[in-house]
Formats: sequence, structure tokens, C-alpha cells
Amino acid sequence: MTQYNLKLNYAARLIGALAIFTSLSGAAAADPENNANILEIINTGQMNILSIAQSPGAGHSARVTISGRGNGAPTEEFSATPRWFLPIAPGTIEQTGESQFASLEVSGLGNLFAIRQSGGSNHVSGAISGIANQAAVIQAGFNNRAVFTQQGTNNFVAINQSM
Repeated sequence: MTQYNLKLNYAARLIGALAIFTSLSGAAAADPENNANILEIINTGQMNILSIAQSPGAGHSARVTISGRGNGAPTEEFSATPRWFLPIAPGTIEQTGESQFASLEVSGLGNLFAIRQSGGSNHVSGAISGIANQAAVIQAGFNNRAVFTQQGTNNFVAINQSM
């Protein structure tokens, strides 16, 4: 299992990346006034971990395409009542602020992913295909939107929206 930890300020396109942290908080040399960071990850393989955090600000975008087996949380397994949904953990994309966008495309077998957005006017879109894949979406705030499609066998999507 390979893991990358990167601090990104503006834009990145990564192929084969596994764990990405794009955070404008903390002691990093990032500009906290910067908005609209763009992150795109395309990964194929198995047993890879993903963690993305984008905050604060507005207009951040995370586009993730994963294909393979056991990605997101290699230590977790598919369950009809997943215990990992709260607190949100496996293969996490987290965004805080206004007008954030997250896109998740997952295909393969036994992949586990989660997206959490807090703030207003945020948007999540996703597509899951294959066998025994799971995704959880949690949105807190106002005027948020979540759209998911799934195709295949024994796939699971849970969406929770609150004010």
C-alpha cells in the first residue's frame, strides 16, 4: 500500500494518488484567502487509502475516479449495516465552506468511500458500479444537493442532509 501526503495551494491533477490532504488551515504556507482549489485524482489498483480535506473558503473542487478492489478503507469490509458511516472515515473527502463541489466515481469490488460537506450551496455527484461498493454522503447546511447513481450488484449509497 502506497500513501502520499501533499499540501496543495492551487490546483493539481494526480494519477495513482492514494491519500491527499488539501487543507488551507494550520501552519502550512498556504494562503487562507485562496478559494477555488481544484484537485483531480485518477487511481486504479487495490487496497489504496484516500483522504482529502479542503477548507476554508469557497469553490473548492474534488474529482475522484477510483477503479479496483478494496479501495478507500482496506481494513473495512462490506456490510449491509456499515458501522463506519458515523463517524465518517473510510476513503473520505471532506469540504468546509460555501459552493464546494465533489465528484466521486467508483467501480470495481468492495470499495468504501465517504463525502462530508459543511456550509451552503454545496454539490456532490457520484456514480458507483460493480459489486459490493459503498458510499456515504453527509451534507450539513443550506441549499445543498446530492446526486448519485449506482449500477451492479450489492452496492450501497447513504445520503444524509441536515440544516
